[in-house]
Amino acid sequence: MQRILHIVRKMDHGGVQSMIMNYYRNIDRKKIQFDFLELESGQSFYADEIGLYGGHIFKLEGSGSHLKKFYLYCKFLTVNRPSAIHCHLNWLNAIFLFSSLIFLIPIRISHSHNALLPARGVDLIIKKILRVVINTSSTHRFSCSTESAIWLYGAEVIYSNNYTLIRNAIDPVKFTYEDASRELKRAELGIVNELVIGHIGHFNVQKNHTFILEIFKNLANLNPNVVLVLVGTGDLFLDVSEMAKEYGIERQVRFLGDRVDIPELFAAFDIFLFPSLHEGLPFVLLEAQAAGVPCVISDVITREVAIGDGVFFIGLNEPAKTWASEIVSIDLKRRKGNLSSIYSYGYDIRAAAKELQANYMLAFSSLSN
Repeated sequence: MQRILHIVRKMDHGGVQSMIMNYYRNIDRKKIQFDFLELESGQSFYADEIGLYGGHIFKLEGSGSHLKKFYLYCKFLTVNRPSAIHCHLNWLNAIFLFSSLIFLIPIRISHSHNALLPARGVDLIIKKILRVVINTSSTHRFSCSTESAIWLYGAEVIYSNNYTLIRNAIDPVKFTYEDASRELKRAELGIVNELVIGHIGHFNVQKNHTFILEIFKNLANLNPNVVLVLVGTGDLFLDVSEMAKEYGIERQVRFLGDRVDIPELFAAFDIFLFPSLHEGLPFVLLEAQAAGVPCVISDVITREVAIGDGVFFIGLNEPAKTWASEIVSIDLKRRKGNLSSIYSYGYDIRAAAKELQANYMLAFSSLSN
């Protein structure tokens, strides 16, 4: 058995964490085992499941500044010597890849999970330096999309095909649409015949919740019989809930917090709203499409995410009323899932896990040559 040390902020609810766990559940754990190094303290949401599968969680306790992260990780490596690390921290990958190079960790994987974050001035110079560090310190470069690879590694990596696409794969069977599931979940939420706009995401600047509320406010003016369901938690949770009160729409907005019944919630949604400021390739949009939910999303998100005709891209520079009008114009025809596209585009987690496992095994086999 070979072990991979995944370096993450924390194994809590989130897109990256859900992607990792999807692979962990479906990879052959007799051949590949996952361990985790977390930068943040406290009990992790997935801790029990990770322990059940035989994984270990290590903490980089007290990691504050980047220099301190470097120091603490070097200290960690004096005691623990993993054969392989897999970094999920985007630009911060540089710290852990470079440290691992110093300590001669043989397999050093960088994974890009984001894209289209603008950089100017000093920030641009710093990121150019970090890109050099990442590209020279890593042995393997993974990415969730082409745009994500360009963002972190640079266009030359794409031209030379010097990266590996690791799809944000899902379990499509879980998202098979059923009328009965829809009715049960809507009844649980106290929803009868309202139009349900759903959003799933961490309450942070990236997910653009303030704009979601602006769109919904305009939508409620066009169609008063509408409900907004927000799933997730985060630093901006209280700010967003306060804003809903200021807009006078608090009775139409449901804050559900973190949930484990995501497939059932997708069944209850009529429209999935996702006006993010930047993304890699959000697997939550794949889940929505698998469940047959039309998606209204920002045009900064890669077109690679659209695996059917139910994805509508709108510019972030468009006013909220334009977004609301687009939502109203969508033909909510008889609902059906989109599982066939998930399989044909390679987003089935069972097949994707075999591909990732093959990449890991190939990396380990090169050590014995």
